[in-house]
Amino acid sequence: MIEFPPGLDALYEQMMKQITKSDEADLCKSILVIMLTVRRPIISDELATLVDMPEEAFADYEVLAEIIGLCGFFLTLRKRTISFIHQSAKDFLLGEVAHELFLSGIEDIYHTIFLQLLYLMSGILYRDIYSLSSPGSSINGATLPDPDPLAAVRYACAYWVDYLGDWQLSDNTK
Repeated sequence: MIEFPPGLDALYEQMMKQITKSDEADLCKSILVIMLTVRRPIISDELATLVDMPEEAFADYEVLAEIIGLCGFFLTLRKRTISFIHQSAKDFLLGEVAHELFLSGIEDIYHTIFLQLLYLMSGILYRDIYSLSSPGSSINGATLPDPDPLAAVRYACAYWVDYLGDWQLSDNTK
């Protein structure tokens, strides 16, 4: 079992109680579940593809910061990148309150994320998305379009297969 510094456990418990009592408890818990299962810190566009967030969070940094702030200081937002404030916060959520967050089981979360990532990629990706014209063109000479059409799917492209594997492994252990 992980040992938390004195008082830290109580602080995290208090933060979790505040989240549970808030009007946005479901949104906060959804964000925390996703953050507990992602393989790296993610940008706001990537989070928005995995969690049903208010539309204004995409364009307004202040709204996004407010939503992340509702998550009880478990998370931090820096230049649109979301991560845990500290490893101890993640460890607490995975240990002490995992049963509150993963209500249907971790395998259902892996399956849902896997399906969301596939759906996302199928709706955005297409051949020659950066208009390089010929296979083998150097990406170094390419001019990225603004906005970048791959911004929201980078995570999906890199990690969809990991969620398939995690889902299959967790499903086979039953």
